[in-house]
Amino acid sequence: MQPLPVAEVRRENLRRYCARHCGGPVGDENALYRLKELTGHKGAYLADLLKPGSDKSFGEKSARKIEQKLGLYDGELDLPNSQLRHDPARKDSPRIALADLIQEMPDSLVIELLNRAELQMKKFNRTRREA
Repeated sequence: MQPLPVAEVRRENLRRYCARHCGGPVGDENALYRLKELTGHKGAYLADLLKPGSDKSFGEKSARKIEQKLGLYDGELDLPNSQLRHDPARKDSPRIALADLIQEMPDSLVIELLNRAELQMKKFNRTRREA
């Protein structure tokens, strides 16, 4: 059995990242929007890149840029069935900074923050649908 080409491994890993950290599969409009916001890439580019059977180039430079934006270790997208590990040294990732803050909070504050975040996401999604 032939190993997958590295571009396809990257695609599979980024699809899994989206499912785990963006609220759903790439086909979900809200999840794709979140991935777009995190990576700084256009939604159409990401949709084309990640659609099944895509032949769009997913090279080294693009993979490293996406890893940097997501706060992943360099080369993490290249590993088959990657654990998609975040690099704690990459504090420029808002998700990493938030995770660090949450680690220091008492549980009661984490629950309050979670409840507020869920309300904000509902408002955000409603506003996007109306636009």
